[in-house]
Amino acid sequence: MSQDNFVLTQSNISSFTINSFKLNRLKNYARQTAEEANGGLQKYRAEPSMHGPAFDSPYVINEDGTVTFTFLGKLPNTSEYIYESIVNINPDNFALEIEYNGSVRESVDDDDAM
Repeated sequence: MSQDNFVLTQSNISSFTINSFKLNRLKNYARQTAEEANGGLQKYRAEPSMHGPAFDSPYVINEDGTVTFTFLGKLPNTSEYIYESIVNINPDNFALEIEYNGSVRESVDDDDAM
């Protein structure tokens, strides 16, 4: 069986299928959006997972079928990631929304937030 289709099934998500070609397009749109929002390639580089295989990128398929990519970025020729981007994309019409684009935020566990 080909690995061209990936099916995610969870109790709160019925079943969505995104083929590798479409997921790669979504990943590229998300990365290019962050590149543009952060001043272009002269000033910004996304983390390597946003350049590699789409299924290895940091994404989540949402309950409504949209895909959210959450990834880091840095200045060229540096090693410290200083940007965080969260980009939500509808795979049906490629409508795109930047949910967050700014400094890297600290992760907060649900237990710590209470």
